Amino acid sequence: YPFIAVSPNGTRVYVSRESEVTVIDTRTRTVIKTIPIADDEASPWNGPIVVSPNGKYVYVLHQRIKETPGVSGMGPETPGSIGLVTVIDAASNTIKGNVELGANTFPVDLAISADGKRLYIGGYYAVGLDAASGTYEPVDPGHGDPWIPDAVLWEFDTETWALSSGELVSVDRQIRDIALSPVDSRVYIATIGEVPSDGSRSRLEVFDTASHTTIADVPVEGLWDLFITDHLAVSLDGSRIYLGSGEVIDTATYEIIEDRLEGYGSSVILSPDGERLYFARSYEGHITVVDAETG
Repeated sequence: YPFIAVSPNGTRVYVSRESEVTVIDTRTRTVIKTIPIADDEASPWNGPIVVSPNGKYVYVLHQRIKETPGVSGMGPETPGSIGLVTVIDAASNTIKGNVELGANTFPVDLAISADGKRLYIGGYYAVGLDAASGTYEPVDPGHGDPWIPDAVLWEFDTETWALSSGELVSVDRQIRDIALSPVDSRVYIATIGEVPSDGSRSRLEVFDTASHTTIADVPVEGLWDLFITDHLAVSLDGSRIYLGSGEVIDTATYEIIEDRLEGYGSSVILSPDGERLYFARSYEGHITVVDAETG
């Protein structure tokens, strides 16, 4: 699955797919450069990508997997796999460096703060890995579902390149998308997991990066698609969260106040002026445009 990011001035499009990032000039509609992300080790997967607010750097999630004789696989359960954030210098279209998240980590999504100083990465650690033997068996990580590993959130300082020493937050569900509030220190995390007693497999976790505490856990619907990010969008004033399923959440009360869609939606993006919502109807083959204010 390709992932796309656009520069703040709209002149560049960055496409992350497989083991490379393609840079496109939007004015001439030509490819400027294709940047290989892989090195001497296998790199079968690139993930979501973002551009810094000043347009100087591009950050792309990346999985490096070292080939191990007699061991097959291409995920975090593969011995020697490492989740990384690759940093690209946008002026030269070259790799500035890689930030390792740790052994057997799998990064899923990322978001950057409005001032560009903090990058937040959501992902998880593999469970059931015996590093000595190179075997992988599903085990219960503590919440009843062996195939849903504990998910984590990292914080990366883009100025010092310091990575949070420990996970900021750990949830017993898979992270599918993260979004930042444009006005305060909250991070919104879309998750899926086993079905709890209230029947809501999809939930919205609200985490405060200032106090490092979880301040809300909201049951929602329709965020179950494992292969789609962009489940979340936040209004410019921070008062509303828009879900890909069409639901709208009031950030003052964390209550669902309305549903903007009939039927199933998946991804949602808010226009730069905050006036339009674009819902990708992945199973219907079209995009629905909705007025963000009136619905």
